[in-house]
Amino acid sequence: CLLLAASESARHADLYRFYSNVTLAQLMPLLFRPQELPIRLAAWALHACVASLVLPRSEGSKDPRRRVMAWYQVMLVVVLEAVDLLQPLFLPRLPFLPLLARSA
Repeated sequence: CLLLAASESARHADLYRFYSNVTLAQLMPLLFRPQELPIRLAAWALHACVASLVLPRSEGSKDPRRRVMAWYQVMLVVVLEAVDLLQPLFLPRLPFLPLLARSA
């Protein structure tokens, strides 16, 4: 239902992007092996590209909530992937840490 509204309103498009990114982050624990890192990154990139091409953009909105939502989405990807990549180097005795970070 939000997808149908997102195609017509920039505000609904922003909400759709936010909720779909959070949903992708919650599905990523299913791809937890190091070999699946390219698949995870490709899923994020493909979704971001398609959403930016298909959905309308807000025109120069200075809304602070929109800025917070954008930073949250970026950190959702960056922090989780950084934990996944740096855990074997700094905390090798905690192999469950990346999965725990993704599941929280």
